[in-house]
Amino acid sequence: MKPTRPAEEEEELYPAPQDEAQSEEQFDATPVNFDDDGEDPLKRHTKFSWKSFGGDGFIVSVVFHAILIIFALFYVVATIEPEEPEPTEFVSGAGGGGGGENPNRQQHRMRPKPRDMSMQNKITSKSTRSTLTLPEMPKVNSMMGSMGGMKAGGASSGLGSGAGGGIGSGMGPGIGNGRAFLSKFGSANPNMGGIVGQFYDLKLTADGAPTDMAPKNQESMAQYLKIGRSIVRTKGQWSTTPLKRYFKADTRLSAPAQIFIPGSNADDAPKAFGLKNQGQRWYIHYKGNIRPNKTGKIRLLGNADDLICVRFGNALVLDSGWDLMSVDVGQAKGQNVKRVLGVDEMRAPIPGFGANLKVRVGPAFDVRSGTTYPFECLIGETPGGNFSAILLFEELDRQGKPVGKPKLFRLSPEPLADTLVDEIRKNPNWGKWNQMFDLNGGGWYFYPVKGRR
Repeated sequence: MKPTRPAEEEEELYPAPQDEAQSEEQFDATPVNFDDDGEDPLKRHTKFSWKSFGGDGFIVSVVFHAILIIFALFYVVATIEPEEPEPTEFVSGAGGGGGGENPNRQQHRMRPKPRDMSMQNKITSKSTRSTLTLPEMPKVNSMMGSMGGMKAGGASSGLGSGAGGGIGSGMGPGIGNGRAFLSKFGSANPNMGGIVGQFYDLKLTADGAPTDMAPKNQESMAQYLKIGRSIVRTKGQWSTTPLKRYFKADTRLSAPAQIFIPGSNADDAPKAFGLKNQGQRWYIHYKGNIRPNKTGKIRLLGNADDLICVRFGNALVLDSGWDLMSVDVGQAKGQNVKRVLGVDEMRAPIPGFGANLKVRVGPAFDVRSGTTYPFECLIGETPGGNFSAILLFEELDRQGKPVGKPKLFRLSPEPLADTLVDEIRKNPNWGKWNQMFDLNGGGWYFYPVKGRR
């Protein structure tokens, strides 16, 4: 049986209909004001409204992007390399121009400091939307490699602030191996080795004034040789005190990979040291320490036009050339030389190294692999004109007899560069040289050891 509700509950759920007049009176009452402007809310979409556009979110978005742009401006960096200043030339010495008191004084060229080749420039973009990716630049050191030998009087080539342009082995004045300015008298690269060469011009005082050795006469030549003999000593360290009153080039060169200078202009020596002086009455003094890579008994051979002397260890082991430094010119033959060096052996001349100038042989001495020895070498030119010098050695057996042919005395473990070999082959004496001695040192080398000069 279906339950029934009380009458009172039925009245609450279904209220009695109101009077029609009263209902209309309530309907016609004052309408609700849905909007301040009195418009119908159903028609609001026809008029622009900041809120309907989403103004609050738009402002937040603008502020957010502005912050991103400001951050990007500080983050993205453009690398701009300043232009290198032009080299500034000036001439040292007295006077305010070309008419000063020292017209023969050394000319200096101020060069901008070379960049560190191992550092690469940063490449960036100013655009925050850029998707460009640039490849890594190749390392310059790996591209430089081992630069070949040099031709006298050439122009060097390199990358960066060096003289010349491009990337490659480069050509420079002289003959030898190295990675910087190079000449047959040495390299301007301080990392090349520990044997340092200094150039002295005895025609000038330390201040650049002419000396009594400037004239080309017998008196000035005798004075020049006297100074050389006061430098070279048969035992112990040599003395450079007599050279202090004469002009010394500001540029110092590391010794070349080998002393192998076929007949050339004597003016090439001062040029190699940055001078324009005439090539006469000069000395180049090399000094440092060397370390052989082998053990054995050797002796040096060589000649020079005009002179070459070598100290190895604690003794004078070679004195050769037109003029000797260990004895007086008038006593340069026979027993006097043998008394000083212990040997007076001569060999046939080497073509291209002084006309009819025989090769002098030095005394034998022992060397040990890995042992460091003091080393000094003096070469010089007195009358001017042509200059040549060559330094060789012989390996000896237990009986003191030579093993094979003489070898080039090399200060570098690296083989001769192809460009040097090509240059030697161009010389008309190439065939004779190849027969007379070993250009590659026969596997021996005497490595320069850095230290106090």
